[in-house]
Amino acid sequence: MSIYKVHNKMIYWRPNTIALISFYTAIFAAYLGTSLISMIFASVAIFLTFRRQNISIGQSFALLLFLIFVGASLILSENNVAVLKNHRFYFGFILYYFMLRAYTFDKYVSAKFFRFICYTIIVETVLVNTMISPELLPNYPIESGLETSSVLFGYIRPMSFTGNASMSATMLVVMYYIVKTVHPGTLKMKDNVLMFINIILFMSGTGFAIYLFSIAIMFLKSRTLKIRFYIILFLTIVVSYFSFYDFSYIQKLSPAYYYHVISKKLKIGEDIYYEGRTLDNMLFGEQLVLDAPATSGDYGWNIFITVEGFIGVTIFIFLIFAFIQKKSSMKFPILLMLVGALHYPGIFTQAGQLLFAYALSVKKIKYIKQEV
Repeated sequence: MSIYKVHNKMIYWRPNTIALISFYTAIFAAYLGTSLISMIFASVAIFLTFRRQNISIGQSFALLLFLIFVGASLILSENNVAVLKNHRFYFGFILYYFMLRAYTFDKYVSAKFFRFICYTIIVETVLVNTMISPELLPNYPIESGLETSSVLFGYIRPMSFTGNASMSATMLVVMYYIVKTVHPGTLKMKDNVLMFINIILFMSGTGFAIYLFSIAIMFLKSRTLKIRFYIILFLTIVVSYFSFYDFSYIQKLSPAYYYHVISKKLKIGEDIYYEGRTLDNMLFGEQLVLDAPATSGDYGWNIFITVEGFIGVTIFIFLIFAFIQKKSSMKFPILLMLVGALHYPGIFTQAGQLLFAYALSVKKIKYIKQEV
């Protein structure tokens, strides 16, 4: 049996077929048109590793609070099915967390896998703009039409592995920095170019913002003069390009578009606080009175707070602090996911839940492969 033995004498098991099926069907859930397959296999994988699950006191307490919250919301709600679907969407990362912590997936979250995702995005872009009607693909929003993905002279953006161009762009940037952290030095300059091409293909305001935000943070963190020079040069070119050209005819590149979006996001209080909202509704969320699950929209955190209430948000924060590793080197990818959700809730998609859980469960450790 093959295992991975860590320097600190902890042993992490190689993922079995069941765990790998859950992993890949979560990443590509949008293409499959369902998240149920991944969650079923994740549940089985957790059951098989139940004896290896070492849950801390803090984690146990956080899980107990979550279960009490779920039970109370079901008792108070008018539609239990909708409430359960909401909890699955916003707290689904809990399931993946306990699967990922029982195995070592570092081998699979690799530079090769990142490149594969990038190539699938390029292929999808070519196909939906040439020979395949997007309505035939399960990862395209048929109910809202193609106006959500057509932004430039009939160009159709790839929805990719989250089912939304903006969320896929955010998760792609997150995946890049996760791979860069887990496997230092494996991502080359060609991978930077590949990611940049994909961000352009997504034509997403959120994607551009997260991408530039990540570069700016890397500049602040970098101690290498050469890297700082290239980052300054790149940002200078981008700023100059936006300054001298009129992008009013391309919404996602227009400064007016970003001003409009930011102004809208700053009015979060108007959506959360309104006349007539009851105390239990504010504490447990609007899910108590909704007839259907509320898992979509263009302001992730606003939707989350409105639907799950202040108790749900508090438990979510508590779970993050209870789950994240003390010596975690994944704080930056986690930050990108949290910031990205200021617009679309990419962190709550199936792929987002998996990457979020992975970032919470991993710390920077060098592995030695041994055969036992």
